[in-house]
Parts: sequence; C-alpha cells; structure tokens
Amino acid sequence: MEWRAWYWVGVVVVLAAPGAWAHRYIPTAGTHDTAETAVPVADPGVSQVAYQQVTEAVQRIWLVFDGAAGQQVMIQLGVPE
Repeated sequence: MEWRAWYWVGVVVVLAAPGAWAHRYIPTAGTHDTAETAVPVADPGVSQVAYQQVTEAVQRIWLVFDGAAGQQVMIQLGVPE
C-alpha cells in the first residue's frame, strides 16, 4: 500500500476513536484545600484530571460536583513514584 493510503487509514482510525483521547484537564492553582474553595467538576460522567502538589502547607484537594441520587461516580487517586 502506498503512503497516501496509509495516511488516510491513520486519519480514519484517529477520528473513529474519540474515546482514545486523554482526560479533560481541570486547572487548579493549588488553592483548593477547603470545602469553600473546592474545584468544581462540571460533568462527573466524563473522565477528568486535576493535579495538585501536596505539601506540608497544602495537604488536601477538594472537589465538588452535582449528582443524582444513586448515580455512581468513579474517583481514582494517584501519587507519582
């Protein structure tokens, strides 16, 4: 197969796999360490990521979202090695 055919195969594969894109990034400024300053999560059904460096001064990150009774929300925490 010539290179143009491979190019179009690649384009189709990328466009046909929208679930393969990365998480939606939620910007934080390291100031979401209380319930009053919680990071708002717009759509908890969509994969999202919020990064915050944990230090002695800032030991928590708070998140807030609206959900329905019985709605399941998956939350995964991670710490880099």
